[in-house]
Amino acid sequence: MRHYIGIDLGTTNSSICSFDGKETHVWKSPEQADVTPSAIYIDRRGHRFFGRKAFEMASSNEKNAATLFKRYLGTSKVFEFADAQTQMTPVECSAELLKVLYGYLPEEIRKDPETVTVITVPSAFNQMKKDATLEAARLAGIGQTALMQEPVAAVMSVLKKDQQEKLFLIYDLGGGTFDVSVAQHIGGHVSLLAQGGREMCGGRDMDRWIYRQKILPWLQETFRLPDDPDTDQAFLGMKRTALFAAEEAKISLSSSEEPVSVWVDEDTLRTKDLDGADMYLDLTISREDLEEIVAQMAEETAELTRETMARAGVNAGQMDQIVFIGGPTMYAPLREQVCAILGIERGTAVNPMTAVAEGASIYAETIDWSNDQHRRRESIEEIHDQPEVPKSENVTIRYESRTSSDHAKIALLFEDDCERFVRIVTDASGEGTPGAGAGTARPEDGGTAASSMTAAGRSGAGAAFFDSGKIMIRGQGIVEVTLPAPGRYPFLLEIYREAADSEELPRETRQFTITRTLASIASIPASHSIAVKALDKPGGVPVPVYLVQVNDPLPKNGSVTFRAAEQLVGGSSGALSFSLWEGEIRDPVDDNRYIGTYRIPGTVFSGGVVPVGAEVICDYEMNEAGNLRLGVSIPCVGLRMREKNFYSRYEGQIDLKDTYALVNEAKKLLERTAQMKQSIVDEELDAVRRKLMGIRSTFTHSQDPESIAEAESELMNCYRRVAILHQRYANVIKSRDLDEVISRFRKTEDKATEDEAAAFQNLVELARFSIDMGSSDFESQLSEMREIIAEIRWRQDDVIRNIFLNMTMWPGNFQDRAAFDRLRAEGLTCLENGNMQELRRVVNDLFKIERKDANIQPEKMFDEVSVYRS
Repeated sequence: MRHYIGIDLGTTNSSICSFDGKETHVWKSPEQADVTPSAIYIDRRGHRFFGRKAFEMASSNEKNAATLFKRYLGTSKVFEFADAQTQMTPVECSAELLKVLYGYLPEEIRKDPETVTVITVPSAFNQMKKDATLEAARLAGIGQTALMQEPVAAVMSVLKKDQQEKLFLIYDLGGGTFDVSVAQHIGGHVSLLAQGGREMCGGRDMDRWIYRQKILPWLQETFRLPDDPDTDQAFLGMKRTALFAAEEAKISLSSSEEPVSVWVDEDTLRTKDLDGADMYLDLTISREDLEEIVAQMAEETAELTRETMARAGVNAGQMDQIVFIGGPTMYAPLREQVCAILGIERGTAVNPMTAVAEGASIYAETIDWSNDQHRRRESIEEIHDQPEVPKSENVTIRYESRTSSDHAKIALLFEDDCERFVRIVTDASGEGTPGAGAGTARPEDGGTAASSMTAAGRSGAGAAFFDSGKIMIRGQGIVEVTLPAPGRYPFLLEIYREAADSEELPRETRQFTITRTLASIASIPASHSIAVKALDKPGGVPVPVYLVQVNDPLPKNGSVTFRAAEQLVGGSSGALSFSLWEGEIRDPVDDNRYIGTYRIPGTVFSGGVVPVGAEVICDYEMNEAGNLRLGVSIPCVGLRMREKNFYSRYEGQIDLKDTYALVNEAKKLLERTAQMKQSIVDEELDAVRRKLMGIRSTFTHSQDPESIAEAESELMNCYRRVAILHQRYANVIKSRDLDEVISRFRKTEDKATEDEAAAFQNLVELARFSIDMGSSDFESQLSEMREIIAEIRWRQDDVIRNIFLNMTMWPGNFQDRAAFDRLRAEGLTCLENGNMQELRRVVNDLFKIERKDANIQPEKMFDEVSVYRS
């Protein structure tokens, strides 16, 4: 028997569950707990501890522990185990925890080659984090594995308990992320109408608030501390220990209305203040103290919920209930505030700590594991008679092969309109009922099983729990069968020519199986948009070409044709490249999240040339979990790369140690909002600027990786908010941009040729017309104007000299330091010799090795892109 495993790999707690087709079973930790803390501890002798023991040891010796590693998937973060002199990546930490969870299963399940596993990920997870989770499963040695979004798993768990038809919300607030889904249950099938959420929004953020607003003020009153301890390495250990205490206080308050004590002695805190005094913690926190953070979190998640409902096309008045999932939702005041803000009643109560793992195990049963893309099994199937097998009756059987209902319909379609009788029967020892035995009929059992089941059905001994009796059909007909309980049911179709009261044996039989599931998902929407960055035309501007857009039904596959923007010679070290971006911001595409690059190296084909303009066909498929697979073919050289995947997620990984680049990014967005303020007045713009200033300060001063990761997530949200403002005031901003470009041209007009001046003036008129008409050509026209200015400036030696000197002031802007040093030396020689033409070549070469997140010079029109839209 196949075993279906579901794993909720959580930020703070994880759990594992199995499903046998009828019932789920949560496997407990050695401490007999349903959940296992996501923690690893390694002592100086290399002994490894996991779960509750590791969490308790980490609270007093964090330098030898790894926690919250789910938050750092998709980043370059490395966990140091100081005493053991060992390092682990977030992927390796996740793999170790998966091994521990999998070890809870009985040996017969673990070693059964039929065992399959679904690991859940937040819908807010980006592509890099999903890929990293799959990599962790591979490192853990878990066999067949698929991912599924946590809200989908939660829905499956809800349907296990409540089969009523309704429109409901899944509100999933975990330790590290928030997910929300709008789901509709009709006729035994659930459709997810929309999904939303946010990373870095969960119970961990409540812990951080308790630390910042309650614990830290108490410490500052009791001891002498720096103004901002987060920026002082000497106090980071104190902060981590205090955060453990904050989490314990939060958990205690979720189950008790009485105030709780936050107490940590000097030996545990192991930190001295600026006067050398040993520090400790001794304060009390009540539910009333948490009102502010609860209200803040309720309002923030409610706003995301409203956005998700809007995408689904529904409002609060249409919703029947909210189902709460995740540890923080065990806190009653939070549930009450969310329900009050949204005006929606609380619904079906499920175990918030294990619901996702249970739902994942149920979902695992719906997957066709014979397919490497792990698509869901079809709910409607057909059986056709094969022409090469002679039969006196040619019939097509179309039936509901999977349903969560207690009945299913079977359509019988015969080739002629002759009158005949049919009978559908199954036996009481079928897999769907207790005590399934050797008499179960399955298609693979062949004639023996079919004959025994037919005999049992004719015997009248009560062996068949379903027997349609003989039914007359002329041409085609529909029979409805009953399914008493979840499980697999083998059915037998008997075909007769005689009347109902005849003792004639069936002329022929057909076998098929129907599965009654605990829950059935009809549709899953994409939670993110993913686009290829390409030029809109040869020499044009970068635009997003979307492969998948948010709320597209999954799975989705298709093909997009691009054109090579540069030549690629077979066997050469060059490559055609296109980058992938996740998000809905169309202009500029770089404001979305960069998730990696797909490269087609010249070394993958020998001989031949891919000329400029050659077709580059991108085939893609995104499965239900939101994982993207890419294949590329170039017909002109006979190249077809469907199996080889040259997509690299590592280039998109966030380097939390490279705070210079993050500061630079926040600074550039602040500068852009400052320009917007010159044209528009909006409170939202002021709020974004305040948030960006805080983010920039965190990047500049903080030494805490979690604070930096949180700020990076907030930065991506600021990009989204700026894009919304940009769209709201599009014409005002476009007019300002046009005026700015005209002003820049006026400064170089005396150096322009007559043709350049005429072309520029013509573009100005076209751009004004585009603004008035709302045409999408404006950006392209603006880009052409900038190109004219750049060409004029490129002819000016003093401009080239200034560009070179400015670029070489910042070595950190370049990805190849050795090449940078060489080019800088060459450029200085050119300046000494007055060789300005050669200096232009040096500047061009510097542009080629400039980092993606470097300060972009006005003269650099756009990043290098190897393909353009066909």
